[in-house]
Amino acid sequence: MLAGELAPRQVTVNCVCPVGVSGTGMGQEILELKTEATGMQPQEILASTAADIPLQRNPTVQDIVNAVLFFISDEAAFLTGSALDVDGGMLSTIPVPGVET
Repeated sequence: MLAGELAPRQVTVNCVCPVGVSGTGMGQEILELKTEATGMQPQEILASTAADIPLQRNPTVQDIVNAVLFFISDEAAFLTGSALDVDGGMLSTIPVPGVET
C-alpha cells in the first residue's frame, strides 16, 4: 500500500527478507537458543542449517547488505512494492500444499 501511495512522488518502497544470519545480534540470540534447546554445538547447528539451504551455505551479513544495495541502486529504480527473499533458495524447496512432487 505504501509503495502505491509514494510511487507518484518517485519514492520506492521495497523489503529485504533474510533467512537467519548468525552474524547479527538477533542471529546470535537464535543460535544460542537452539544450542540450549538441542544441546548441539553452534557449529553443528550451523552445518545442519547450511545443509538445508539449496546453496549449501549459511547467509552472511554481506549477502543482506548486497540485497539492500541493489534496492537503493539505479538498477532497481523501477521496482517498488517488492519483497526480496535472501534465503539461498529455501522458499523454492517448500512443498506447495496439494501439489505432488
